[in-house]
Amino acid sequence: MGPIRACPTSLPAGRICHSPGRTDTMSPSDSSPVEASATDSPLTVTHASEADLPQLLRLEKLCISHPWTERGFLDELNHSESLLLIARTAASAAPIGYLAARRCVDEAEILRVVVDPAQRNRGAARQLLISGFRLLITEGVRAFFMEVREDNAPALGLYRSLSFRVLHRRPNYYRDGCTALVLAADSEDLGWMAAP
Repeated sequence: MGPIRACPTSLPAGRICHSPGRTDTMSPSDSSPVEASATDSPLTVTHASEADLPQLLRLEKLCISHPWTERGFLDELNHSESLLLIARTAASAAPIGYLAARRCVDEAEILRVVVDPAQRNRGAARQLLISGFRLLITEGVRAFFMEVREDNAPALGLYRSLSFRVLHRRPNYYRDGCTALVLAADSEDLGWMAAP
């Protein structure tokens, strides 16, 4: 496995730098379905749009202690280096989860993986992640990073099952004093999930 580098950035922690000059082929306005998994699933993963904002805000407030604002979501939807995917069930038009990621040249940071608590443990987070990885790998991303609370055992189990490893710890990173684990994987680690 090749070395993983941190993306140099002058942006606040938790954000990844913008690479000017990249032609965005992952258009946020593209609502066509994205390949979700190699197996059949009752979930559909698509690009988010402004029409999804009320449900994204609802999920964010339901699941995140310090939620993004509408402006934050609009910034992600309109940023040429952002990827915002949503998952829907066959039974509901409303999103049950979403993934937000930001790329910087050949690296990407997973900013959010959020699933409605009533819909957890059904594979939505896994499908969102795999869909995002596949799209980003086709866009030239070779390394992935994310931060996760050290006490979030379910998320850590999922990320480890997807080949992520702990790169380093950030003690007292979260407002409640919890340590953040910085996780990393590269495209070689994720090669098993290449699109069929």
